Amino acid sequence: MTDKESQLPSYLQLKTANKCKKLIPEPNGAFLDVKCKECSNNSLIYTHSQTKIACKGCGYVLITPSGGKGLLGENILFRPFVKKRD
Repeated sequence: MTDKESQLPSYLQLKTANKCKKLIPEPNGAFLDVKCKECSNNSLIYTHSQTKIACKGCGYVLITPSGGKGLLGENILFRPFVKKRD
């Protein structure tokens, strides 16, 4: 066994590997904190949502499904949701 074979794979190799060949499975989706452009109402949505999600305040469509990742509506502000620790 050579030195190259005994080394652990690099971070880039792990991230770009096929999802079936990953050593540690990770979900591809994430939660987003989204702000509606019409009424400035904040919502928490999943990036790989399989249903159309509308704003609860005004009904503006925030995300539409597209087979994989959902498509955000136009001019929607978003940021990754990070859970605050106590």
